[in-house]
Amino acid sequence: KTVAVGCGSGAVALWHWQSGTFTTLRGQTSFINAVAFSPDGTRVLTGSGDGTARIWDTGDGHLITLVRPDGSPIWSAAFSHDSNYIALGNEDDMASVWDARTGEQIAMLRGHTASVGTIEFSPDDREVITGGNDGTARVWDSGIAHPLTSWDGHSLAPLLNLHAQLATAAFSPDGTRLLVAGKNLWLYDTRTWRRLADIRESGANLYLGSAEFSPDGRYIVTEGDALHGNASYSTVWALHGSSIVRVRTSPKISGGLNIAPTFIPTAPYNDIVMATQDGHALVWNWRADKIVAVLPGVSKGKTMLPLAGAIAVALSGKSSSSDSQMNDAQFSPNGKLVATALGKTIEIWNWATGQRVGGPFRFNFSVENGIFSPNGQYLLGASNDDTAHVWKWQADLPLPPLVGDSNEVYNVAFSPDGSTALTASSDGTARLWDWQDGVDLMQLRGATAAVYDAEYSPNSKLIVTASTDGAVRVYSCDICGSPNDLVRLAAHRQP
Repeated sequence: KTVAVGCGSGAVALWHWQSGTFTTLRGQTSFINAVAFSPDGTRVLTGSGDGTARIWDTGDGHLITLVRPDGSPIWSAAFSHDSNYIALGNEDDMASVWDARTGEQIAMLRGHTASVGTIEFSPDDREVITGGNDGTARVWDSGIAHPLTSWDGHSLAPLLNLHAQLATAAFSPDGTRLLVAGKNLWLYDTRTWRRLADIRESGANLYLGSAEFSPDGRYIVTEGDALHGNASYSTVWALHGSSIVRVRTSPKISGGLNIAPTFIPTAPYNDIVMATQDGHALVWNWRADKIVAVLPGVSKGKTMLPLAGAIAVALSGKSSSSDSQMNDAQFSPNGKLVATALGKTIEIWNWATGQRVGGPFRFNFSVENGIFSPNGQYLLGASNDDTAHVWKWQADLPLPPLVGDSNEVYNVAFSPDGSTALTASSDGTARLWDWQDGVDLMQLRGATAAVYDAEYSPNSKLIVTASTDGAVRVYSCDICGSPNDLVRLAAHRQP
């Protein structure tokens, strides 16, 4: 229900997306390097470069607890599974455990010789795993079993000196395995601390930036970044007893991944979400080795389907556009066609055959994106000429343009039932349209800069916008999709 975003200024924004409200948490004075919600969702922990960790109430944003381990920047933070304790990793080689309710120090974990970049509690909260930039991973008694004393925690496991910068460390869901990733992928038995696997990604030029278990503990997904170049891969591994077996590697993600790939938590855990550096996300079905969904981000001006064969088709020289700027590409609802926004035209392709089957639909200025209606019969395009245009594309029949925005239209969207449409504009508004008649039904105001994206929720009851003023806004749209209510709203809308 709440998203937390840490800022370089030291502020933290809590976005309560269902109500569309924001709470700003102020007090820290340097970069927010770590954010963690308590498992019960009532509190959020923030670790800052100013050397403080703060626990806030996610409801009203008031400060609950402030701790200052030793003044050095905090790089990692975690809640215990019962939400009663926190663990912190600092720049000065130290980790610590604290009572989240009282701010009392429970344990100091000393032993690393470089900053502690990752920290996590074991499933039963009795141990803490730390990963340091000294190339070691260490497992400690968390000290929670000794709540009345403050003491130097001792390492329960043999020192895992891996002689490499470590990116992540994670326990398996049942707590019997420890996974550590960096230049290699290491797996340990937490009962004996015997190393079960030491795997190097093929090519030796990949750095494993993340590693995560599937919710059932049977699989691992890693993200590998090319040490030379700008590309990433996701790899799925299967656990068979004490061994790890590579199952599948994704296609190359040009530009790299922005955050760690993660399993969608629905059994049998076939789908993995990968967020790319250029602002969108891919859903990869690793069993079928297919990109099954592309989730467009806020920024435009980049190819939206970097792995689709349709892009090769659209840029193969068959396009009628002399302008090679590819701004967007979208599948039709049945997945058989792709609409490409290329230069000042939108064209429709059968991506399997490489044949153009619709268009070119021409604009006076550059086209930002082009999308199909939910029934696949209409095409809606956003243009830098301050308008959006609609075609019944198979008949090459234009409908009335959507005129009302006073600056470039960056993005368009059909409602899930196809009854209305949205435009997002540089003039700082998003607009709701009766697209079949070209009628401007409502303006969604509040942004103080350009609105780059506007999207409906799946049930059409909410509209979300993203603006260059740094804000994401959610608007209620209970009347969306109801013709009678839309007419009533249009009659009373603000000028």
